[in-house]
Amino acid sequence: SLLGGGLLASGLYLLAARPGMGKTTLALNIADRVAQTDPVLFVSLEMDDEQLAAKRISRETGISTERLLMQLLSDEEQVAVAQAANKLAALPMYANKAPTVTVDDIGVLARSIPGLRLIVVDYFGKIMPTPEARRAGMHEYTTEISGALKNLARTMKLPVLVLCQLNREVEKR
Repeated sequence: SLLGGGLLASGLYLLAARPGMGKTTLALNIADRVAQTDPVLFVSLEMDDEQLAAKRISRETGISTERLLMQLLSDEEQVAVAQAANKLAALPMYANKAPTVTVDDIGVLARSIPGLRLIVVDYFGKIMPTPEARRAGMHEYTTEISGALKNLARTMKLPVLVLCQLNREVEKR
């Protein structure tokens, strides 16, 4: 188990919240914590490498993500950013390069990383379904993807943490 027993091998974990509530930041914190000792696959279908790196460096330095991305930094901050970037680059955190993936694609990536200990997917709604599930509708899509992710967790004997975005319509009810 990881994180003091919180994430068990073969478990599928969903982290759900409304947009802008910090799901990616929390998932990156968890991934970086695990990567201190073991390899992690972080599948981001929402943000590019630069945005993810800025979130991670922001946590390490206390400099806002916006200032990092806009490069509005003092000389001292540039030094701190370089040190944080070097520290984070040394961690065994692997990321996807493709903007879209299927669960099978995630499995192929995961199997290519020796000693992998955690898979994080950001986020559920961006995983490509099979053409059949796409035609069938949202319920079938959700059922297929969640079942495939659970199967991936079980076959790889790894925890899989998946971020899910709650619809803003929930707030209006």
